Amino acid sequence: MKKLLIFFCTVAVVQSVQAQQFSAGFRTGVSTWGDRQESKSFDRKDYDLSWDKEIFLRLETKGKFAFEAGMGHYSIGQRSEIRQESLGGSNHTILVVRDRSQHVEWNLSAQYEISCPTLQDKCPLLKKIRSYAGVIISPTLSRTTTTTYTSGNAADITATGYESSRRDVWNVWTGLSHTLIYEYSPKWYFTSSLRMQVEPGETFNNTTGYHRDSRLGLQIGAGYRFR
Repeated sequence: MKKLLIFFCTVAVVQSVQAQQFSAGFRTGVSTWGDRQESKSFDRKDYDLSWDKEIFLRLETKGKFAFEAGMGHYSIGQRSEIRQESLGGSNHTILVVRDRSQHVEWNLSAQYEISCPTLQDKCPLLKKIRSYAGVIISPTLSRTTTTTYTSGNAADITATGYESSRRDVWNVWTGLSHTLIYEYSPKWYFTSSLRMQVEPGETFNNTTGYHRDSRLGLQIGAGYRFR
């Protein structure tokens, strides 16, 4: 992880000497998250949705490379489960609630332009659109609060007791991205970003339990060039 961050920083510094354009912007959109609840890797059992918000800085070189650094936030809705257990010889209903989890991510991306000059020459609209394929890494801090409510009997789920806990977890999401830039004016542009990421620690975790291990997201927004 440390070596990868050093590599991104080194390449960005070298390329910045030849920087053609520097800009900042905002994107928002949705992501779908693949969740595993079995021991098999890549065995999808459930999906979550999130609303993503991101601010970003973008550096475009005189060549075909571009680099982005951004900070994003998203939250994931709660889950609940009702089950009956025998506690002390009597039946109790357990209501388990995982409250909305909050996530802050730092996105680093290196991109290469894959626009087709032939198509751009034939279509005036395409001349304003540039396409980039890249890799993205997202160190993420996640805060989740889990509350367990216990009813007095199986027929009444009114809570007579509860226990709450909060935990902070760091994860590193890696994957591929595709970015489109539409030139609205010399200073302003519209942008979209499609990303497909996995969390390697969860993807190859074969222990039984709840594992969120994949993400597919699409965000749209706008950027402003400073030079």
